[in-house]
Amino acid sequence: MFKKIYQNLKKRNLFFLVGGLMIIIACGFLIVFTLTFLIKNINLVLKLITQEDSSIHFNISEAERLFLQDK
Repeated sequence: MFKKIYQNLKKRNLFFLVGGLMIIIACGFLIVFTLTFLIKNINLVLKLITQEDSSIHFNISEAERLFLQDK
């Protein structure tokens, strides 16, 4: 079956067919690579924002000792 198909196709048509398939595969790879790159960067930004907020804390008793108000 494949021999009949191959014999009916000219070399030029076969070249375009293989070339088109390679371009489609390359575009699919680039789309997947781009989406994963964006997702990784978005996750990195979100992790940095949450880490900054969690490290902030207030020590009220120490602040009262440092900034005594004179009455």
